[in-house]
Amino acid sequence: MRKARVELSAVLSRLTVPMGILAALQPGDRLEVEPPIGADPIVRLVVDGKTVAVAAVSERDGRLLATIVRLGSEPGGRNSDEWQLRKKAAEAE
Repeated sequence: MRKARVELSAVLSRLTVPMGILAALQPGDRLEVEPPIGADPIVRLVVDGKTVAVAAVSERDGRLLATIVRLGSEPGGRNSDEWQLRKKAAEAE
């Protein structure tokens, strides 16, 4: 069993985006998302469309870390759909 492999996705944000924003996206544009005020950034670790764990996101030495805080889905139904979206145009170089 230890040698079996599965594809694991780390889902930072899922959100509903107005079609106008999607239609206006250009190469180099960035979609910035941020959690609600007071909420810790989380990622859902997903296998075959099912959340298998929830992890807290932190940064150390320039690297993102996902520390598992709970196995299974998050209680209370909170998910990353609550995030806010800000679209930024590509910056001139």
